[in-house]
Amino acid sequence: MHKINLYIPLGCLMIMNILGTSTAFSKNQPSDIAQRKIITAGSAITEVVCALGHCDDIIATDRTSIYPEKMQGLPSIGYRNNINAENIIAQAPDLILAEKGYVRREIINQLQSTDIEFHALIDPLSFEDTKTLIREIAEILNATSKGEKLIKSMEAEWKEIETSLAAVDTKPKLLFIFSRGPGAQMIAGDETFVVNLFKMASAKNAVTAIKGFKPLNTESLISANPDYVVFGNQGPHVIAAGAKGKNEALNIPGMAQTTAGRKLQFITLDLVMISNFGPRLIQAVRELASAIHPEIQNELSR
Repeated sequence: MHKINLYIPLGCLMIMNILGTSTAFSKNQPSDIAQRKIITAGSAITEVVCALGHCDDIIATDRTSIYPEKMQGLPSIGYRNNINAENIIAQAPDLILAEKGYVRREIINQLQSTDIEFHALIDPLSFEDTKTLIREIAEILNATSKGEKLIKSMEAEWKEIETSLAAVDTKPKLLFIFSRGPGAQMIAGDETFVVNLFKMASAKNAVTAIKGFKPLNTESLISANPDYVVFGNQGPHVIAAGAKGKNEALNIPGMAQTTAGRKLQFITLDLVMISNFGPRLIQAVRELASAIHPEIQNELSR
């Protein structure tokens, strides 16, 4: 799980640990913190910046940052390994906020020769990580009170959901499938976003013997026997909600032999929302829990 946060100011290379590690460097920070020219790399970071009221300060972002929708109209710096320093510098930012490990070290080294302030922040995989990320970004943007207000709002909503889930007796087995096309599906195992997402929704992952994302095969699907199968609504190949999507899901070899297949229990959710553990995390838990716990669906939909 990613819980480290390293802070390295340009020039004097100072390290501090803040509930993890964030890497940062800067020569000259603008005097007016409210008028930043920000580049974000990582959808959770982008959503937090927007939730703190600085959406209009974002001048470019990465390919994963598609929410809020207005982000899709901004210049793109690319995705992970194809991000280059020249493209970033050409946008003339004064602040870059990126997930730790998202931007290659050689690119960071090139940026160190500029006046651009850079922070490599936690890649959240739990609600606690989400709160850490919000606090780190809020501090950078001089918006600590807004950050705490956002966290309190999320905590209050989570407490309501948690209270409703306390009445649930069963924890269904869920399987997340990322589809690249017919016959090319990946399943999420341990050490992925689904572990804590499913746990928060009072469910469990149907596959625990694998780590990360692995190719789906017929035998593993039948053996996992999920009660529900969860799909994302973005990607190279989307298995959508509705009758067409259910038929497509049933065509996956072995699916018809599972509980999910026999009962047609397929769920399609916003992929970015359920996977990035950003400020919409509690909404993601609510939507998932509502789909897999019909007995409290009305309560959760309030």
